[in-house]
Amino acid sequence: MTSRMEWVRRWWQLPDHFEWLTGYLFSRGMMAAARIMLALMVASLALVPIMLVFSSFGPRSTVGVAVSWFAGFAGWATMVPYVQRWPSRTQSLTVSFVATACVAAVSLAQSDPLVELVACFGFVTPAAYVAFLHTSRYTAYVFAVAVVTAAIGAMRLASAGQLVGAIALFWFVVVLNAVIPFGVQTIVHALGVDVVRSEWDPLTGLLTRRAFYQRLVGLVADNGSADRNLLVAVIDLDRFKNLNDTHGHAAGDRALIAVGRALSRSADDDALVGRTGGEEFVVATISPSANPTQLAMRLRAAIEKAATPLTASVGTASVPLVRLRVTGWRAGIDEAITTADTAMYAAKRAGGNQVRHSQLPMVLDDDPA
Repeated sequence: MTSRMEWVRRWWQLPDHFEWLTGYLFSRGMMAAARIMLALMVASLALVPIMLVFSSFGPRSTVGVAVSWFAGFAGWATMVPYVQRWPSRTQSLTVSFVATACVAAVSLAQSDPLVELVACFGFVTPAAYVAFLHTSRYTAYVFAVAVVTAAIGAMRLASAGQLVGAIALFWFVVVLNAVIPFGVQTIVHALGVDVVRSEWDPLTGLLTRRAFYQRLVGLVADNGSADRNLLVAVIDLDRFKNLNDTHGHAAGDRALIAVGRALSRSADDDALVGRTGGEEFVVATISPSANPTQLAMRLRAAIEKAATPLTASVGTASVPLVRLRVTGWRAGIDEAITTADTAMYAAKRAGGNQVRHSQLPMVLDDDPA
């Protein structure tokens, strides 16, 4: 009994997956596809309650019809953040709760208890979404709503003389809403532990220093255009220690998370974003331009807006890929990051919240080193 209680306690305390999964999707270039997939899926499901209004077995009461129409439009409204951009954790949870409430309302609004029970299968969608991105307690909340709603439908169906069918459908709803979401959560958590340990910073969801270097070497080596440039930005938060000392480490962690999200959203779509130290970050991308000023100013402004009152000192370096062919990929990348780091310290000595740039010259001899 003690071991079972310990297992339940550990499951209840599983951490949120939102940040590292967001970082994972972004770094792999899967963010847009994920947003489109979710928007299309939910928009399609939101059509169901509206279509039921026009069916012969849908809701017949005025309230039931109104609830179905409202739930359909509410489902479409929840997709607005996903159409525009990936939502914040708060927006994501809000969408989950609204979706759960809509499924419950549509199920209870049905005149036929059999249809009500079938509608409870719709809880699987928000439950799986919450299990994928959020904590165990939120998954348990969706499961509890599904069980209560299905139990009401089962009692109505049993009262109509369909006891066996009511038990069968109720149990089907319970099993479906237990196995799929909790299975998803277990797999994602297990995957998350391995991925975070090897590649992802567990706080910000950004690449670790080691993973950033590995990915960048691969990105540079795979780029066949010799006339393009590697742009690197090293970012260090100004007066971050003062924030920790004044407001505590929890406030510092929240600021780091906000900075990570700001950098991910402000960097180019194919850029790599990593956390290389306590309050130090690095961004790298391949560009036809040798001037990273626009990127650096965008990153600095995004941090200032997202992590007020913190600001950032940004140092940048650009190096032609043809130079890296001479120096070697890894040595050239180390040189570029070291140069950007030196520029960052120059920006910090100048008062912070500034950008400084260094450009490495092209090497004419492009024979491999």
